[in-house]
Amino acid sequence: FPSHDIRTENMCEIVSDWLRANGHSGMLEITGDYAGKRRESSAAFTDYAIIESYFKDFRGFRVRTRPTLKVKDRVASVNRLLLNAQGDRRLYVSKTCESTITDLRKTAWKENGVELDQDSDPKRTHLTDALSYWAYNYHPADQAERTINVN
Repeated sequence: FPSHDIRTENMCEIVSDWLRANGHSGMLEITGDYAGKRRESSAAFTDYAIIESYFKDFRGFRVRTRPTLKVKDRVASVNRLLLNAQGDRRLYVSKTCESTITDLRKTAWKENGVELDQDSDPKRTHLTDALSYWAYNYHPADQAERTINVN
């Protein structure tokens, strides 16, 4: 895919063309930053409204996102999937995803401990952001895992 500076419309065209060219027939869910629901003063439509205009005809299309209160919640969701307190791993990254592995290894907190450091290396955090929105929206660490007790 092209650089991270691509506009929503352009990325939708690229992904939509790829899905159609490859005969995608499955369900389609989009997830990401809840801020995509916000309309900026210079925009006529939200990012998710633009996305819907491109993908609404795909079977089962829906957007799944929720407000993120803290970046730490997103990071905790990823960390919990990679390795939880019980030693369980529920998320694996393929060795072929070298950029994602590098991003996971090199993304760091700012000194304030509240924000991720996007300034020291502009290449960092884009892939981990995407991964963290998926983890936060589908497997949030702020919701206790369900356990079944058998007596």
